[in-house]
Amino acid sequence: MGKTILSILFLLSASFGLAQETGSIQGHITDGEIQDEPLLFAQVSLKNTAFTTETNFHGNFELNNVEPGDYILTIDYLGYESVEVPVTVKNDLLTIVDRSLEVKKAGAVEISAYENNTRTASASTLITSGSD
Repeated sequence: MGKTILSILFLLSASFGLAQETGSIQGHITDGEIQDEPLLFAQVSLKNTAFTTETNFHGNFELNNVEPGDYILTIDYLGYESVEVPVTVKNDLLTIVDRSLEVKKAGAVEISAYENNTRTASASTLITSGSD
């Protein structure tokens, strides 16, 4: 009986020694023009890995069970400039990444109206973000 208990304790301690060491990344993503406005459902991922998630209704995200190492965190949101952030994940530690995204700048747009193959009206505009 004593040998059985000893064997079980040895196997349990060996399995704990083989447990994978991991860390986590958490953060908050906001709109760069509207202070503290969270970006809902922004895509957050670790480049060249399978780790990906989306921000929640508060602009928060979390990536768990990430092996320690250096990564590039990418943040994408439709209509905003993508951001790449270098991060270092350490065993049993939480890495915090809070970022604001800027609205993409657009180019000139021309709109024309035709009637019977004759141009009747034309307008053009330059579309930019509201801060310019």
